[in-house]
Amino acid sequence: VRESALSREISSLNDDVATLAMSDPYKALSLLQDNVTKLQAMTASSNNVMLSDMADELLSEYNLIHAQGGMTGVPTPWKELNKATGGMQEEDFILMYADHKTMKSFLGILFGVHAYKYAQRRVLYYAAEMNRKLVSRRAAACFCNLDYRAVKRGRLTKGQYAMFEKTLNYLGAWEKETPRHGKIPRFYIVKDDGSSGKNGLYQLRAEIETFEPDIVIADSYYRMADDYDWKVQANLTKGLKSTAEQYKIPVIGISQRNRSKDKSSGDRGMGDIGYTLAGAQETDLGFRIVYDQELEDGSARIHFIIAAAREVKEKGFTIEFNPYTKNKWAGWLSEEDLEDLNIKQREKKKKRKNVEEEGAVHRATAEVMGKALVNMRGSAQ
Repeated sequence: VRESALSREISSLNDDVATLAMSDPYKALSLLQDNVTKLQAMTASSNNVMLSDMADELLSEYNLIHAQGGMTGVPTPWKELNKATGGMQEEDFILMYADHKTMKSFLGILFGVHAYKYAQRRVLYYAAEMNRKLVSRRAAACFCNLDYRAVKRGRLTKGQYAMFEKTLNYLGAWEKETPRHGKIPRFYIVKDDGSSGKNGLYQLRAEIETFEPDIVIADSYYRMADDYDWKVQANLTKGLKSTAEQYKIPVIGISQRNRSKDKSSGDRGMGDIGYTLAGAQETDLGFRIVYDQELEDGSARIHFIIAAAREVKEKGFTIEFNPYTKNKWAGWLSEEDLEDLNIKQREKKKKRKNVEEEGAVHRATAEVMGKALVNMRGSAQ
């Protein structure tokens, strides 16, 4: 669209300059110079533009959005979230963070496999912590909608295994049969090999240059640097945002929550993110993931608190999740839901504190009794 508009402007200017040059070449030169800035602003490499020159691009974008039902980016696993966000947009840095061992990586793989399987996107999954076999096993279970624990422990039924085997053996052919805009969908797993020294961003960007993904997921990205100093981590976070902007793709970063921060689960803001607060400054969409409770069928209620967002008014949403047999949308979160979460968190924190205090009392009592026993033995001797 921009090239078409630029071509029309150049053609029109060429006619005007040619006509004027016949009578007054100096005025023709002046006209050409006056329009150079305008033409430069219309080039794809320029970040500067006149609003009046954006008409074609804006109208074309609107018609495309309308035709696609509001979808403009890479789809997430939930249609309700896609309606609210339009999908994961070019240049977006999306941050997901939570406490230790609360299914963050399982959810990151869910995002990636959904984009790969249902939207035929090229996905680069950068594993800074897990090995490639572990990521591959989880992604395969997700693609086949199989219970990950059964896959891991070799407990699939004969029918499930037959489907698992057939699907995995057919993946290469399926990729070639379902290209999108001439690009073959792929799910590419990159293990941080430490070759970039203190900054895994160099390895990530080199892989992006070669693979040309539609979306990047950087799991445990704080491990991409060998220093957890907040300044190093801040630069790493800023680097992921600049990577999204440079390659015009969404980048998802998965990180830890800092439990020592006095921040309630349901609150807006990202003051409880681990390692550096730069995530709060750089993120376009930030999710605080809260593992709530296990359900009777073995799945778990998981809340995605929208801790930060540029253009999303919703406060968060809930899913019922069991990797990878259940992924059910359970609704948007209300203010009352968030307050209930905060109450639950305060209760858990109080119980944890009581347990810690009781433990400290038991340890102190045992230490006193131990010393008394030693003294009694000494007196007897």
